[in-house]
Amino acid sequence: AADLVWDRNSGTVTHRVGGRVADGVDDTAITAVLSKWSAIAYVKARAAADPVTLAVPTGSQTYSVGQQFEFTMTGATKPFLTLFNLPPDGRVESFMPETAKDVETDWRDRKFSVELKVAKPPYGAEHMVAILTDRPATALQEALRSMSTADRAGGLAATLRSTLADTPFQAGVVSIYTAGGE
Repeated sequence: AADLVWDRNSGTVTHRVGGRVADGVDDTAITAVLSKWSAIAYVKARAAADPVTLAVPTGSQTYSVGQQFEFTMTGATKPFLTLFNLPPDGRVESFMPETAKDVETDWRDRKFSVELKVAKPPYGAEHMVAILTDRPATALQEALRSMSTADRAGGLAATLRSTLADTPFQAGVVSIYTAGGE
């Protein structure tokens, strides 16, 4: 049984456990969606050895347009943070580092908390990913910034595997479900 099923006619992708995870997926976007889920599996497998705790304290629910929620990270044992979101369409939204100060910030034993708001499509299963390393992961960060559209993000899983291959890292993933409220 496949983990993901794409209905080409309706453009929906469903997960065997989580139900519908993406809408509006066409022939060009399916590669990025599949790469996203492969990347999540890779990060989760590697995170098992040295996890960081990512959470949405209000719990697992579907957040609609206009709703705000808190996202937190605790338990960092490595200093340098790369934080990004994977929307339902498979593209990459880079969050951290944003500034030169962020690049130098030591996240060990610090709590990270930010308020997020559901604002625009695509809606469905989003995944916030944190990767912490002993040195700034500049090659990874540059690659992630270049994947800001689904047509450029098809190589996400391969990029994570290659840029992190010989790098000890701590990681975490949290699912955030969003809806357009139509």
